[in-house]
Amino acid sequence: MAPAHSSDASSPWSGLWRSGVLHSCATGLDGNYAGAIADFWRAQFATLEHGDRVVDIGTGNGPLALLCKAECERRGIHAEIHGVDLADIDPPARMTSLESQYDGITFHPSTPAECLPFADGSVHLLVSQFGFEYAEQTAAIREAFRVAAVRSRIALMMHTRDSIVAETSERQLESTDYLLRQTPLWELALEMVRVIGTRTSPMPTPEQEAVRRRFNAAGIDLIERASTASS
Repeated sequence: MAPAHSSDASSPWSGLWRSGVLHSCATGLDGNYAGAIADFWRAQFATLEHGDRVVDIGTGNGPLALLCKAECERRGIHAEIHGVDLADIDPPARMTSLESQYDGITFHPSTPAECLPFADGSVHLLVSQFGFEYAEQTAAIREAFRVAAVRSRIALMMHTRDSIVAETSERQLESTDYLLRQTPLWELALEMVRVIGTRTSPMPTPEQEAVRRRFNAAGIDLIERASTASS
């Protein structure tokens, strides 16, 4: 697995945020977060005082930063709002319909949670939704406590180990490992190309027929595994 701070780890997320979605629930939720999720975050932002610094880890295109700014404006206070993400983000450029709403929010692209660009004890509220768990946990927790000010708050919404997302990801990892490392299908496909390319008669040789049978068996096994995984 690539280190949490590597470009390999961030590139899929960079592509997602460049596509112009506000958050990772974009296919199931129009606009910004609402309902219980938004209520939870507004309750966290209600603890802020004028001049406090807020840092959102794994900010994406800044939905929490926008909720924070709106809550501060509603209360008539100003907070210093920062969005940090390992991905190469630029929310004002990607979310042109919301460009003016990002005024006053500072975004830090290509910045790992394990190495935050803030001084010791300088953050009054550190938040993250479905982002913190993608960091290297020990280092990220240590860094969060380093930047946290006295009487600060840390609020994290995370996928639990028994969540649908975690269970599905685990099955997908197992299937991917089998596809890339365990099934002989790819080697047999290359062997099929070799034996077909050397055929000199309509009837296959015993070697060619044996390769074909092994290839078909590997393909059937893969299909059965896929059917079991999706059921």
